[in-house]
Amino acid sequence: MGAALTRRSCVAEVIGPPGVGKSTLVGALVRADPAIAVLDTLQPAGTATMVAGAGRAARLLPLARRARPRRKVARLLARAETARHAVAAGRLRAPVLLIDQGPVYTLARLEVAGVRWDGSLARWRARMLDDIAEMLDLTVWVTCPIDVALARIGQRPKSHAAETAGPDLVAMYQRAYASLRTDLVARRVPEVEVRTDVGTVEDASAILRGALGADR
Repeated sequence: MGAALTRRSCVAEVIGPPGVGKSTLVGALVRADPAIAVLDTLQPAGTATMVAGAGRAARLLPLARRARPRRKVARLLARAETARHAVAAGRLRAPVLLIDQGPVYTLARLEVAGVRWDGSLARWRARMLDDIAEMLDLTVWVTCPIDVALARIGQRPKSHAAETAGPDLVAMYQRAYASLRTDLVARRVPEVEVRTDVGTVEDASAILRGALGADR
């Protein structure tokens, strides 16, 4: 019984720019296999988590002293750390745990915000990537052409910044994720790439279930 409680889950973060179909793919996976759980680190948190996040933001404010806008960068730094803590706490929830909007996503948001990774910020980023590499068993890179992503965003009932910024914002996320992908490969994190503009979402779900080991 004790061994079952401490068994390590397969933990994977689903990653990709806006409009590539991450949520659709995650939904298809969960419908196909109830053993797969999803952790969205940006979902409303309990009071204790919110207080801890505010404390991290205050602590990280000096680290962001040269970044602009300083407070926004400090909040994103804190969000990345909160996401890391959430993943560490959630890894025993299910045999397969998918992370949506996790620590890799938040690092990409920092890069899109224009953070310069030098000095203490560069050291913080390296430590964060080392921690992420220890936590994740797999990174799932969801891709599609920019025009396809923008068309999907335009069909959403809820507005998105990419509708105003256009292809430039999606391209910025692509560059940020490409940089992070290189860093995670260098840390020997296994990966799989899923294209959502080829085949059906069920096809993509089946490929990913195989990579996660959920079909065994």
